[in-house]
Amino acid sequence: VQALGYPLRAITPALTRFGRVYVIQVDANVHACTVELAARAGGTVTVPLPAERLQRQAATVLAGVTADWPPSSMTAILARTLASVVDLCDHHRLRGSRTVDRHDLQEALASPLAAFAAAWSGTPSDRSADPEETPAERSPER
Repeated sequence: VQALGYPLRAITPALTRFGRVYVIQVDANVHACTVELAARAGGTVTVPLPAERLQRQAATVLAGVTADWPPSSMTAILARTLASVVDLCDHHRLRGSRTVDRHDLQEALASPLAAFAAAWSGTPSDRSADPEETPAERSPER
């Protein structure tokens, strides 16, 4: 199959009741949530992807990660941040928009991560924003 010129990342082997087959993704349209698969006769078949189901699965995984980690941990904050980006994209998709406003995306990313960014920037005034540091752990010069 690879000898036909398809990149390895586009080829997925699968076992079916008919034996071993190869699914070859020729193209994808992220706006229409479809993929084009190579057909046996040399043509292609367009297959719709269940975007809503994939987003629900992503939300479930992110909620599980958030629940498994302490609220102030970087893992939980990253999971909540990614969940807010998924929600933002879903909101825009439901409105029929193919794009997300850059300001909305920046707000979804920057707000939850601001305390960690400030803590790691290296300036003493920013270190006081570290959500995992207790007041007793802060040095007097901060």
